[in-house]
Amino acid sequence: MITECSSNPIAAAVEKEAGWLLLASSIASMPKE
Repeated sequence: MITECSSNPIAAAVEKEAGWLLLASSIASMPKE
């Protein structure tokens, strides 16, 4: 992931949020055992 905190902190925050969302969705899609 590309993070440019110095130039655009908002974009970095959105990107981090999207990363967590992707992680959460991938975990949720895994079959529960």
